[in-house]
Amino acid sequence: MIDTTQKNENLSTKEQAGTCLAVMATSEIPTSDGNVKESIELLFKIVNNILGNPMEQKFRKIPKKSQALQKKVLRFPSAVAFLKICGFEESADDFQLLGFNNEHLAKCSEAIADFVKQMGGKVQDPNAFDPYKACVSSSTGSKPLTEVLKVGGSGATFKHQQMD
Repeated sequence: MIDTTQKNENLSTKEQAGTCLAVMATSEIPTSDGNVKESIELLFKIVNNILGNPMEQKFRKIPKKSQALQKKVLRFPSAVAFLKICGFEESADDFQLLGFNNEHLAKCSEAIADFVKQMGGKVQDPNAFDPYKACVSSSTGSKPLTEVLKVGGSGATFKHQQMD
């Protein structure tokens, strides 16, 4: 059996991440009452939330007390190893991504996408255009435009926002 708890310098980031996913799906989850799809989806969501919002701290810190994380990730050593390959550091209370390396995380996301395709699934591109998703954001820390502009049944109403 491959030891996924230690980083292997001979493999690329994408290969290490893919190995963790394969071991988790073929060895760890089938012997428990876990669900491969749910675990992979959560890992994909964690990685792609960070890629889509790299400066948002709420996506870079995952509390261990999270029921979803406990059920779908933490009980599988290879899933924890995957988080560490992504760059998360483990503390007593949480996993936290202290640094941000877009290319490194993108390779981990690609590993998930490749794994899902190998298993016969399909991954929706998180960067694909979604006409229902807000596309205006602020780098100043101000509230998003969607919170400032409220559209009512009889037209638009504006909420006053203090500018710094």
